[in-house]
Amino acid sequence: MSLGKKNTIISQTLKPKNHSWIEDLKKYNSVNQLKKNILNHHPYLELKKLKQVILIGAGPEGERLINILNKNNISIKSIHDDNRKNISKKIFNISVQKVDVLRTHEDFETPIIIASHRPLNLFHRLGKLGFKNISLFQTLQLLYPNIFKPHMFYEKMLDDLIINKNKYLELQDLFSDEISVDHLNAIIGFRMNCNIGCISNIIDWDVYFPEKIVNLKDDEVFIDGGAYNGDSINLFEEKTNFKYQKIFAFEPDPQSAKSLKKKFKENNKVEVISKGMYEYEDNLKFINDSSRGALFSDTGDISVPVTSVDKILNGQKATYIKMNIEGLELKALNGSKNTIKTWKPRVAISSYHIPSHLWEVPMLIKYLNKNYDIYLRQHDCGVIETVSYGI
Repeated sequence: MSLGKKNTIISQTLKPKNHSWIEDLKKYNSVNQLKKNILNHHPYLELKKLKQVILIGAGPEGERLINILNKNNISIKSIHDDNRKNISKKIFNISVQKVDVLRTHEDFETPIIIASHRPLNLFHRLGKLGFKNISLFQTLQLLYPNIFKPHMFYEKMLDDLIINKNKYLELQDLFSDEISVDHLNAIIGFRMNCNIGCISNIIDWDVYFPEKIVNLKDDEVFIDGGAYNGDSINLFEEKTNFKYQKIFAFEPDPQSAKSLKKKFKENNKVEVISKGMYEYEDNLKFINDSSRGALFSDTGDISVPVTSVDKILNGQKATYIKMNIEGLELKALNGSKNTIKTWKPRVAISSYHIPSHLWEVPMLIKYLNKNYDIYLRQHDCGVIETVSYGI
């Protein structure tokens, strides 16, 4: 899906910016209570009333949603997407149209479901057109997990809020600045209400190297867990003005690793490691689709090697470790414990692939080295790009 300008902000919020969603969480004692709260904000999603929807997003998650809707006799009025590759393709005999086609619609009652992890620009555009009943696919997954099987980002997200509410209360005292507390509060609000208005005003778009808490030097040894196509390396090189000591790029996907080696073949300061980042050496099943979301799974079609940061570095210095490894962050942190204890590299660890990682990751960082200052930043508007920092 096309994002448009990433600084677009929707104006609607549920409560004042300084409202404490964490305090609100104390009032809830069950998942059913949280579901009732979500339905209060999205009453048009009550299952017995949900007869027809407009869908935005014709990628893999959109197609998954379409299959579920068809199986449950919920009709699809139209399907829309901004991605040129998806325009005009047919899904269950419905042609995918541009999102801008909705400018001519006069039906503002049919619910619009957005199947995208980056929905901010879409909410803004649709709101300007007069649409009110706009929700994320996430909302259906949280309300009706037995029907809309949750993506791993949302699996038992509401259970986590109830079971681990004390962890979130403790987490506030772990952070080294009030901005982190504000970001945690906004994320909790978003998870409780499924409304991006909770987080749209706090986003820090400076992902992995936020200048207010990270000061990069010219002797950095950067460890990139989940190097993908080198986008984080490119950002790191830009931030350091190409002055650094070494980069170790971990990438388990065979095609992505091959592309990385080709891309950096003239740069002897970049070492591509064609293995996943993990707690120890092993071979794990991997879904091999060469996409940003490629991940380890018992249903994977290939087996790929994994290793640890401690094994690769073997006592060498690291100054900065970034991890975005689709849910294996806790394992990989434990596989970096000697490096973290010895060198105290700054760490930037994704904390959203599994709901409980929002508290587990920052607490583990602090456990591995008590001298860290802990920060939290939300770097996109939606469930993705939540990052915990140890500085």
